[in-house]
Amino acid sequence: MMSIESSELASWRITAYLMVILSFIIFITQRFIYSFIDPIFEVCIFHIPALVASLAYYRGARGGDQKGK
Repeated sequence: MMSIESSELASWRITAYLMVILSFIIFITQRFIYSFIDPIFEVCIFHIPALVASLAYYRGARGGDQKGK
């Protein structure tokens, strides 16, 4: 049985992977295929949340609740 911490970490991992993939697809589409949204909107809605989700997963995977280590 998975503990709460490991299931939450798995959730952050899936979120981070999906957001990074979506961010990459939007970036490539906007730059090389067809620009259909404003660049500021793109950054705020896709790239910043992907970065935040990745950092949250990375911190959780490293045991981010341990202070001073």
